[in-house]
Amino acid sequence: MKKKKFINLIYISSILFSLFCLVYTIYRSYFFFNSAREEHYYIYLFIFSVALIFFIVTFFFNDDFKENILVSSISLLFIFYITELFLIIFLNDNNYDKAKKERLLRHEKIYKEYNLKTEYRSKVEYLDYLKSKDIDVSLMITPMRINNAQGVKNKFSKTKNVDDIILPLGGSSFKKLIGSSETGKFNIYKTDRYGFNNSDNLWNKKIDIMLFGDSAVHFDYLPEKFSWSSNLRQLLNKNILSLGMSNNGPLLNLATFIEYAKTKKPSKILWFYIEENDLLEIKIETKSKILKKYLYENFDQDLINNQNLIDLNIEHIVSSRVKFLDNQNESEKKVNLLTFLKLQKLRNLFFSNLNNHLANRVNHQDLRSFNEIIKKLKFEADKFKCDIHVIYLPAQGRFFENHKSFLKKKDYYKRDVLNIFKKNNIKVVDLYELYFKNHPDPQSTLFFRMPSHYNKDTIAELSKKVAEFLK
Repeated sequence: MKKKKFINLIYISSILFSLFCLVYTIYRSYFFFNSAREEHYYIYLFIFSVALIFFIVTFFFNDDFKENILVSSISLLFIFYITELFLIIFLNDNNYDKAKKERLLRHEKIYKEYNLKTEYRSKVEYLDYLKSKDIDVSLMITPMRINNAQGVKNKFSKTKNVDDIILPLGGSSFKKLIGSSETGKFNIYKTDRYGFNNSDNLWNKKIDIMLFGDSAVHFDYLPEKFSWSSNLRQLLNKNILSLGMSNNGPLLNLATFIEYAKTKKPSKILWFYIEENDLLEIKIETKSKILKKYLYENFDQDLINNQNLIDLNIEHIVSSRVKFLDNQNESEKKVNLLTFLKLQKLRNLFFSNLNNHLANRVNHQDLRSFNEIIKKLKFEADKFKCDIHVIYLPAQGRFFENHKSFLKKKDYYKRDVLNIFKKNNIKVVDLYELYFKNHPDPQSTLFFRMPSHYNKDTIAELSKKVAEFLK
């Protein structure tokens, strides 16, 4: 009788524990992260749901069966924790160490093939070095990296409203920032009055063309004189502003257009569609409450008149981020009891690839969202008779045979994307067809023939193709 009570007690505890884990997972996924990391939690929702149903159903089985289930479960749990302990002791690589190894491997490969010494420090390490030389620089925090484009509480708002959220779409004004090092050395550039990578005096002029896109347009990896906007400025003899930001997807670009284009009312915009990742970034962007307002409401944050607030909030975010990264190496190496109990190393080992696989898939809802974004862009642009021209940049995965991805198998949904532009009466400059398709060596267009942005010579040639289309 005592044995039966004990088995039932353990079983009820297992049911309650499974229920707790399921509720906690739902809370983390849909409330704490506002669905921004939904794909990450799918596997845990499945596991805890199955465990809960299993323990509830088998609770009504005979005692011998339940005893065998409990013994098996406890044995399996014991194996899990022994494995977790092994991983902590012998395979305690953290994210900091992994990133450092990747940078060193890239550095060694370039030195071996090109006899060229390249930068292998992290941006934070380089920032610390420049600070030690009394050089006033900072780091860029992109809109996507501000809580997955969810924004942050406006710590400098005068209203003191707990719901006062701000999502900066530019950066810090008139600030020297550390850009990318994919050329072999870090590029330092100075932002304009709204935190974009332009010469500030352009904002005082009548603007003919604005550029929108991600890091390809942001262009933090080379001096601005080699950028798309600079090349096109010379080729077309027009005043051109670049409002690109690294990590931007279509919805962030739409929000940036709504915030900044209406004051300058350009006659044209060049919307850079990045085949590699734009559809994937929509998955994250459409989970942002503040970004969805740009899509479905007549909404803006009046950012162009609140740059002081943007500067203060970004300075606070960057300062907090640098402190976190400075301590990341040591903190990740410490064995935390909670992370051990949560089997963090084991979960990463088994589920990280699965989570990445789920996050890197595109579905029909993503394409519908993309169509809605383009429709809203057309609606907003038509308000001041602004022509939209899409610059279609091919995925670099097309240039590497060993590159495998879900998107590549689907030809990056190119036909669907082009149909969406066509349906909305938007002209497309397809640079794959115009330049890369018959290129004898497309890998030569990239730095060190590695996955990267296009080198300056390629940008110059591609800019000529775009200019020919626009003339």
